[in-house]
Amino acid sequence: MDTSLEIVYSKGLAGLKMSEIANKVQISPSNLYIYFKNKEDLVVSTFFETIRGLVKHFEDYTPDHLIFKKRVFEVYKLLIQIKINKRREFSFINQFLQSPYFKREYVQEIDIITRNVFDIFKAGQKNMILKDHVEVKLIFALVDGTTTKLVDLHNTGKIKLTDKMTEDSFALVWDAIRQ
Repeated sequence: MDTSLEIVYSKGLAGLKMSEIANKVQISPSNLYIYFKNKEDLVVSTFFETIRGLVKHFEDYTPDHLIFKKRVFEVYKLLIQIKINKRREFSFINQFLQSPYFKREYVQEIDIITRNVFDIFKAGQKNMILKDHVEVKLIFALVDGTTTKLVDLHNTGKIKLTDKMTEDSFALVWDAIRQ
């Protein structure tokens, strides 16, 4: 699966070939089919394993002792850090979600895997800190979109993402999501 991430990052999802994967991991293509029925099975498995791996960062990082705003800020910073350090994974996820491999029935499984991340925002709504009349996925979309754009600008050299810029961008997001 790691080899799949590497190939998709450099060549795109359309450039992923089972024979190339087998060659890179030094097994015969027929042996690769012992583990995956076909390319689609490999791509879908890689997607879900990648999502689980990224969500694990948030499960391992639970600043429950912090006041809520600070807790959300720490999650915000962690999301930026992960997006900078896990470019291959985010590239793969984005390509998968736009591909014919993605099926609507996967949404429920994705929701189960990412439940802990959304629970942070749901807790803010329950405690009347975050806007409770807005779907929690919309709140996360704002956080996710902002961090994605910041990381894109950073990675392309258009900005130097500093602590101050992270704090300023979070302040804007916080103003948008708080009650």
